[in-house]
Amino acid sequence: MKTEGNVFDVSKPEKTPSFQPSIDGIPQSASHSYSTPITHLGLVPFSHHKPFNLCSFTLSLIPSRYYLIQANSELNDMIEYYERLLLDREKDVMAWRDKSSSLESDLRSSNDARLKLEDQLDNLSIELMKSNGELQEQYQRYDKVQEELSTSRDKLSKSESSA
Repeated sequence: MKTEGNVFDVSKPEKTPSFQPSIDGIPQSASHSYSTPITHLGLVPFSHHKPFNLCSFTLSLIPSRYYLIQANSELNDMIEYYERLLLDREKDVMAWRDKSSSLESDLRSSNDARLKLEDQLDNLSIELMKSNGELQEQYQRYDKVQEELSTSRDKLSKSESSA
């Protein structure tokens, strides 16, 4: 850190400490290479051997406020980004729900149509069995008529040959 006369300038530190958030939300220094306490407003310099200058101290807070505002802005940007992602995912979920409900209604209508077709198939099968039964009866009647015709011809031919 540079000193000019009795003014202690912390706006350009010689070494930049890395900060890690603590449980209570106040940043804590990860490296203690020089003794500066950490506050929620930024670094506050210790100067045991130099007088404290309030003007310099106030000016030293400006960069940290700027960085806090910048960090706040970045956090707001991140929040907006994740909110947009969340809204996009919610839209995707709603679209998939709509597609799912549409497919479910299509499936229900297809099942209804399948059931109707199965009923029609059953009715046609019953009708076909009835028709087959009637056709079998007609074949049996035809066979009987053919038999009767054959016996009648035989009788006719016997009667013609005897006459």
